Amino acid sequence: MKITGIFPTALAEIEDPFLAHRARPLVHSVIDQQGNSPYFAYPSTFDPTQPLEDLDPTLEEMRQTLHNHSVRFLQQIGYRTDLMQLRTQLVFNRMRQGDSHQQHLHAGIVCSGTFYVDFPEGSSPLVLHDPRLHRQMLPYPTEATDYTRSKHITQLRTGSIRIYEGYLEHSVSTNPTDGRCVVLFNTING
Repeated sequence: MKITGIFPTALAEIEDPFLAHRARPLVHSVIDQQGNSPYFAYPSTFDPTQPLEDLDPTLEEMRQTLHNHSVRFLQQIGYRTDLMQLRTQLVFNRMRQGDSHQQHLHAGIVCSGTFYVDFPEGSSPLVLHDPRLHRQMLPYPTEATDYTRSKHITQLRTGSIRIYEGYLEHSVSTNPTDGRCVVLFNTING
């Protein structure tokens, strides 16, 4: 029998510990100035009405690097980025022990990514959930294979960058460490 994988879900995995080292003090400074988010239970710059603008030159360089990674990701999976007007927005988050982020997706976003500026050993990983709805509605008994598993748990360290299409649901379970610091980036068209 021939079995063919169809409708794959793409995940880009990049490692850049040097960028994490350069950006870390500035990202922490921005988060410290912002404080707790009214939207989350942890320190975050997330505000859908006011994206981060006027970044320090080092943070702008980081934003451009993450944008370039997003564009290359989209090109490699078949998007015609030459016909799109892409821009990338940033959000900085720091999770403490006990913080989590429920399963969600980024509606209207072409692709999303997470850059791990600080990822203490034992921190909660990014969990990507199978986008095929029937996996959530009718869970049949299966062995975990590339065809049947309902989630993918990413392997991460400081400097890891993960990029995926915006429709892909993801979550972070209860974090057992302090200092898990990330830069979230969403690439939008228009």
